Amino acid sequence: MKRNFLLLFLFLFFSAVSSGQAYRTSAGLRAGIPYGLTLRHFINKTNVLEGIVAGTPGGFFGTIFLPVQQGGTE
Repeated sequence: MKRNFLLLFLFLFFSAVSSGQAYRTSAGLRAGIPYGLTLRHFINKTNVLEGIVAGTPGGFFGTIFLPVQQGGTE
């Protein structure tokens, strides 16, 4: 079981490293308390939609963020 987890971790790590910054949607795991999943989708160059589904020993919760960047140097 530990070997399978290590292989999965290495596969995901090297896949993420090889893709660079050319992505519109990404997913991730949250470790610790709370544990869960995150999903981030770039709507355009300045706006991103991020969702988190997480759990604790007492239950689950979800959050959606829509941070908006204003201005910029470019």
